[in-house]
Amino acid sequence: MIPNGDEASTSHNVFNECLEDAYFEASTSFHDLSNVHTYYQPYPHEKKWTKDHPLHKIIAEALKDTDWVSAMQEELD
Repeated sequence: MIPNGDEASTSHNVFNECLEDAYFEASTSFHDLSNVHTYYQPYPHEKKWTKDHPLHKIIAEALKDTDWVSAMQEELD
């Protein structure tokens, strides 16, 4: 049996009520993240790239190129 519009709007919807309860419990609960340990292990290609191209060399080489510096300055302006 399918309720008509009037019956549907006034009937008690248990499923909807359960969803609302679950939503508000999940959104208001506090999760303590202090005991979560993060461990970052770089991928092998990251190690190789940074070993072969240290950041100070990359920046130093770029700053020597006046055209590159001018282009970056134009992007910032």
